[in-house]
Amino acid sequence: MITIWSMTLTRNMTYHGCKVRYLIGKDQASPEATYVVYLDEELDIVWCSTNSARKASRGMRAVEGRMAFLETMPVDHLEGDRRLEFKKLLAHGMQAFLSCTDDPTQLEHAEGDAFATFQEAERRINQWNFEYARRWYAIASGASLGVVLLLTVAASFARSSAVAWEFTQFAFAGALGALLFFLVGLRNNAPGQLRVEVSGGKVNYVTTVGVKVLVGMLSALAVGVAMRADLLFGIARGDTLQMMPNPLTISALAFVACFVAGFSETLVPRFLTNFEGTSGIPAGDPGVRGRRGGGADELAAKPQAEGKGQHAVKTETQAAAKDG
Repeated sequence: MITIWSMTLTRNMTYHGCKVRYLIGKDQASPEATYVVYLDEELDIVWCSTNSARKASRGMRAVEGRMAFLETMPVDHLEGDRRLEFKKLLAHGMQAFLSCTDDPTQLEHAEGDAFATFQEAERRINQWNFEYARRWYAIASGASLGVVLLLTVAASFARSSAVAWEFTQFAFAGALGALLFFLVGLRNNAPGQLRVEVSGGKVNYVTTVGVKVLVGMLSALAVGVAMRADLLFGIARGDTLQMMPNPLTISALAFVACFVAGFSETLVPRFLTNFEGTSGIPAGDPGVRGRRGGGADELAAKPQAEGKGQHAVKTETQAAAKDG
C-alpha cells in the first residue's frame, strides 16, 4: 500500500490526518527502500518505511534516537525560516538513512551521512540560540544599567542625608562592576553554553541580570561599610585621598574597591569568612593567658619558688643542729 501512496504523495496532501507541508523525500519504486519523509503543518517530521529489517536495525535506532534528541531543542523563539531550515536538516538526515539499499557498506555510509547532517543541524541551532540569548541578555543589561543610573541621579538630587548618598554611591559602583563581570562572561561564552536560557521567557533574562546586579550592590555596600569602619584598607576617606568628581563625594579608592566588590564573586565572601574567623582579643593579653591556665613564664616561675623554699628549710635545719 505504501508504494502506491508514496509515489503520489505531494505537498498539501493529507495522509492519516497529517497535511504534508514540505515533502522531503519518497522512494523511487525501489523494493528495498520503500519510505517517505515529510514535514506536516506544525513542522513536525513524519516518516514511514515498510522495510522491517531497516527499522529493526542498530543504525535505525541510532539515527532515530539522535533525531529525537535534536527535536527537543527549543526553536519556538526563532524566526520561521530558521525553524524550517532546522527541521529540514533533520528530515534530510532521516531520508539519507531510509533511502539507501540494504547493502551493509551502503547502510554504514548512509548512517554516517545522517549523523553528519544532524551535526550540522545542531551546530546551526546552537549558534542561533546563542545569538538570541546573547541579544536578550544585552538588552536586559542595558535596561538594568539605565534603571541604576536613573535611581542614582534621583538620589543625587534628593540627598536626604550624607550617609544615604554615600551608600548610594557604593551601590552604584557595585552595580557597574556586576554588569561588567556579567557581560565579560557573556562575551566569552561559546555556542551551546546558553542552550537552557532560550527555553524560558524574556522575563528570565531580566531576572538573571537583576539578581547579579543586586548581589553586586550588596557586596559593594559591605565593602564600603568595612572601609568606613577601618576593617578594610583603613583609608576609605581622608583629606589626602583623590576624590571622585562631583556630584560623587566618595574617594576614588572607595569607588574602585566597591566596583571590584561587584565585579568579583569571591572578594566579599572571602572577606566575610576571614572576618568571622578573626579573634577580637590580642594574642599577647596576659589576662587571657592566665585564664587559660597560665603562660610559659608563670609555669617556669613555680619550680623556682618551690626550690627557693626547700633551700630555706634546709638552711634552718643545719643552723639548729649546729646550735645543738
